[in-house]
Amino acid sequence: MKHYRLMPMQMQMQFVAHLFRRVTSAAFAKAGITRAQPWILDYLSEHDGCIQRELADRSHFDPASITSALAGMEEQGYVRRESVKGDKRALRVYLTELGKEKQSYVQEVFAKAEERALTGFTQKERATLEEYLLRIHDNLMKDGEI
Repeated sequence: MKHYRLMPMQMQMQFVAHLFRRVTSAAFAKAGITRAQPWILDYLSEHDGCIQRELADRSHFDPASITSALAGMEEQGYVRRESVKGDKRALRVYLTELGKEKQSYVQEVFAKAEERALTGFTQKERATLEEYLLRIHDNLMKDGEI
């Protein structure tokens, strides 16, 4: 494999994202947390009681994946789903106490991984990186063909 610094930037971004995911996924696996669950737990911590469809719309996961992940999370006791009065197809999703504990663990894992990744960065460099990442995100989210 080429030395990392010689890789094209798009490969560097993919490689860094892969490494971050690998570091966090190992910790999540030890706690029985699967791939989509960290995002769902985080989202519900801010939007507890949201409609299940909202989770699918806001995530980068397809609706079937969200439905499957929520079924597993409900079975594990992390969430509970309730029908919306007047709309039998809609479900509200709530974190349980165990789900709140898992979400706290997720935050801890992400904070440790972020600190590890940004060791040696000044506060200004961290803020600049965050701004760059937001701009990259916004650029990629714009409609249009590549």
